[in-house]
Amino acid sequence: MMTEYRETLLLVFVGVQGCLGFLSDSMPHLEVLNGSIEVISEVPFGGPRRGIVFLAHGCHHSATDFWPHSQHCIKCLGLAEQRRMVTELLSEGYGVVAVSSANRRRMCWSPTADRKRVLEALQILRRREGWESLPLFAIGSSSGGRLIGSLVSEQSLKFDAVAIQGMAIALRSGVDSFPPALFVTMAKDRRTTRLVRALVTRLREHERPALLLAVGPVPIQPSFFSDRIEEVDEELSSRLHKALLEKKLIDGKGWLRHNPRDSQRCPWREAFSLIPELKKHGLSLTADRSSISEELNVAWASHELTADFTKEILDWFACRGDLSKLKEQEDGSKRPNIRSSPASATTIHTEATTMVLVGTHSPMMHFTAA
Repeated sequence: MMTEYRETLLLVFVGVQGCLGFLSDSMPHLEVLNGSIEVISEVPFGGPRRGIVFLAHGCHHSATDFWPHSQHCIKCLGLAEQRRMVTELLSEGYGVVAVSSANRRRMCWSPTADRKRVLEALQILRRREGWESLPLFAIGSSSGGRLIGSLVSEQSLKFDAVAIQGMAIALRSGVDSFPPALFVTMAKDRRTTRLVRALVTRLREHERPALLLAVGPVPIQPSFFSDRIEEVDEELSSRLHKALLEKKLIDGKGWLRHNPRDSQRCPWREAFSLIPELKKHGLSLTADRSSISEELNVAWASHELTADFTKEILDWFACRGDLSKLKEQEDGSKRPNIRSSPASATTIHTEATTMVLVGTHSPMMHFTAA
C-alpha cells in the first residue's frame, strides 16, 4: 500500500512538473503606458540575464509586428523577420521591449515627440520590473535607427551598445560618448551604405567602436519561404518558387531579376495570387503587412529589416564593440574575427573602417574589425 501511495505521489509530481513546464514558457505582454504609449515586452523564462533590448520599428510598422497573433496579443501581426529576431533574442537570454511610434498614419518616428515617449516607457518598465541594473541595448530599423541616434545623447538613459539597420544617422553632440554601434545596410542601398561608411569612419576617428556590415542578396531556392516563414510549409514554398521561375522573375540560380517593390517589372503578386493555399494559411501579399513581401525585399537586398545577422548583433552587444573580448568557441579554441570566409564575402578596407559585404545564403558569415 505504501509503495502504491509513493507511486501516486510521484505521478502527481511529474504531472505538476509538466504543467509548470508548460506555464513557464515566456509570453508577450501588451500594454498602454500613461494612456497613449503602446508597449510590448517579453522576457525569457528565468529572467533577462543578459540585458534588455529595445526594438524600434521602421515606417509603416508597429511594435505589434514583432510578435505573432495570439490570445496574448490579438492585434499582433508577426512578420517573419521581426519574429525571428525576437525569438533569437529571447533564446540568448535577453528581455525584449518594443514601442509603437506616436504617428499612426505613416508610423514613422519623430526624434523629438517620440524620444520623450520611449524614454518614459523604458524608465517605467525598468523601474517596475527591476531591470535598472541590467545592460540596455537597442536595435532600430530605418526610421527606428534615426530614433536611436537621437536617444543615445540622452543623459537620463545609457545604452551599452546599439545596432542600426538601413539608416545613416546624424551625429551631433556627444560623439565622444556614443555607444558601440554596429550598422547593417543592404548592398543595393548604395547611398545609405556610402553615408554609413563615412559615419563609421567619423566615429572611429573619435575612438568610438563602430562597424558596418553590408548584407548581400539571397537566392530564392525551393525551400526559401518555408525556411524563413513559419506559416509556409515545404510544399507551398516549392510552389511559390516555381511560380517565380515560370514568370521568369528569378533566374536559374534563384536570383531575383528586378526589385520586388517594382510591380511593373517584378509582378510577383500577380503570380502568387493564383495560389489559393496562401489565403488558407492567412498569408497576406499587402506591402508592410506581408512576410512574403518582406522576404522578397531581403532576397533583393534593399532597405528591409533582416534577422539573418542577429547573431552578429548579439556578438557586438556581448563584447561592447571590442571583438577581442568575444568568448572562446565551445571547443576551447579562440574565435577568429571572421569565422568563415565564403566566396560571397568581400572585405573593403579604408583608413578608419572595415566593411564586410556578405551574402546571406552562405552558412556562416561574421564580421571583422580593422
